[in-house]
Amino acid sequence: MSLTLIAALVSAGIAGLAGWTAAWTWQGRVIDQIKLEAKDERIAQQWAARQSIERATGALIQAQNAAARRGTDLRRDADGAASAGGGLRIAATDAVRAAAQDAAACAASAAVLSDILGAATAEAERLAREADQWESTAVMFFEAWPR
Repeated sequence: MSLTLIAALVSAGIAGLAGWTAAWTWQGRVIDQIKLEAKDERIAQQWAARQSIERATGALIQAQNAAARRGTDLRRDADGAASAGGGLRIAATDAVRAAAQDAAACAASAAVLSDILGAATAEAERLAREADQWESTAVMFFEAWPR
């Protein structure tokens, strides 16, 4: 074998080895880049999922707080209705007392009217509380529903 042929073969071997090493290194970097992009995509998905959960949780907390405020307002209104009913009952009792001096029949009918008014007021209060609670629950569910 001639010296030039050996030099050419050695040169070709070195060039081939250098090319193979460069391709191997380049392919490794491409694989690393693909892995990095996949990791970044998973992180982005997890971040988006966490944001969605936090938004839903925040909406639920706000809805529950608003429901608690509505409950307080409803109890205050129910107490006001009870006070108004009590005031009507007292007024009816006073009317009965005033009418009792004039006619016994008027007093009896006023007493019956007072009882009926008391029962109606109690039932109206109960229905109002129940209706307000249903409304408050419906509003809470609507406000807490994920958007």
